[in-house]
Amino acid sequence: IRLLERFPHRIQEDPHSYVTAIGNKIGLYLTEKKWKAIPALIEKMREVPSKYKLKSESRFTVRLWLRLFNVELEMYRDSRQLDQGITLMTEVQQFIEKRPKAIPRDYLLLLYYQFANIFFLKKDYTKSLRWLNEIINVNFGDTRKDIQCYARILNLMVHFEVKNIIVLRYALDSCRRFLKKKRINIYSQKELLSLFSKLSHANPDEYPAIFKKARNEIYPAANSQTQDYIDVKGWLEENGSR
Repeated sequence: IRLLERFPHRIQEDPHSYVTAIGNKIGLYLTEKKWKAIPALIEKMREVPSKYKLKSESRFTVRLWLRLFNVELEMYRDSRQLDQGITLMTEVQQFIEKRPKAIPRDYLLLLYYQFANIFFLKKDYTKSLRWLNEIINVNFGDTRKDIQCYARILNLMVHFEVKNIIVLRYALDSCRRFLKKKRINIYSQKELLSLFSKLSHANPDEYPAIFKKARNEIYPAANSQTQDYIDVKGWLEENGSR
């Protein structure tokens, strides 16, 4: 990054390497949960179009802003700075509404999912469901099948939280069909689907035991992996302790 900044004319001619380098560094900090180091890099990315005189509506600039929005929302989501994430959503929605034909479907999926996830963590399930429906009720084909899958898992979590148990059963069947059709296999998929099947037929007083058992089966070790796009482990632990 420092090397490229010594040659601003090179960045102006070809900003891709510079933006990619900054994005990669942000990605590393996200993985290491070094939240305080990220805002300065996000601001550096925000300055690129004006500082290096890029065309405001070029394909590259639009994608740069979408990439920036996604990574900033991811930071707010993972660091649980949920109010900041919700504030940023307004800017993101305005950006999308002004240029609907210029937004690639993969970024649309990512951003809608970030919205849904942040509202879920905020426990605003109505708004979370609204954005999940923007994904589930639209045919995105094979675009980011992983995100489409996580959206459906999150949808099951939302319906459980609002006690839509009948809807949960239908959503679970729909989720199974989607995973089979798209030939998707995520971490502990079988155990997760089994969890929701048990929850949809259990009495409320049985829930804590079901969650504790699922937590031990899916994450047997203290530092077991969690899904990149959804904090299932945290959700299991929260519900298991109720």
